[in-house]
Amino acid sequence: MSPPHNTTRALVLAALLGAVATLASAKAEYKITPEDLRKLDPRMQREAASLQYLMNAHQLRQFFALPSDSARRQWITRFWARNDP
Repeated sequence: MSPPHNTTRALVLAALLGAVATLASAKAEYKITPEDLRKLDPRMQREAASLQYLMNAHQLRQFFALPSDSARRQWITRFWARNDP
């Protein structure tokens, strides 16, 4: 006997959602490039190196999109205020 139509539909939907989640997580990854690092002074490069493992892809994009090290320092202050255990 074949499974009921709703069960088949639910299984297909679950498989599709799993595939979409896999693709979304792959796109969410952010790799720091040499171009990104060249924007930073040496002190800020060290900060970025230590924070990169704590920030998610969205936060990394925000951080490197900022126009100056001063703006990045302010961003780091807010980051720690939100994430301070």
